[in-house]
Amino acid sequence: MNDRVKFIEHKGREIIYLDFSNMYGDDLVKLVHEFEQIVMKNKNNKHLCSLTNFSNSHIYGEGLNEIKQVAKRVRPYLYKRAVIGITGAKMVLYKMVNFFAGGTPTKLFKTLEEAKDYLAKD
Repeated sequence: MNDRVKFIEHKGREIIYLDFSNMYGDDLVKLVHEFEQIVMKNKNNKHLCSLTNFSNSHIYGEGLNEIKQVAKRVRPYLYKRAVIGITGAKMVLYKMVNFFAGGTPTKLFKTLEEAKDYLAKD
């Protein structure tokens, strides 16, 4: 497992952490596929949660398309999702991906701790 795609634990809850921080363009395609594999291997976990960090990232092209496609495929298997690092113009990207994927919307947070606390609650 990659250091940027891994399980973390917070208050007894396992969370898939996907770290896109400081990444640009198509560099994140491999990470998106690793994330999808982890979700699919754990899809029977009814409380599967994910936390994505977009801090200082710039996503476009193939990377953006892959995020949209993977989000749509894995969304039915995720109980809760949280995102940090989306501000300003990135909000348009967030809304587009969230709309395209359908289902329960992802919650946005300012800090990693706030996001982890949200995901740890039932």
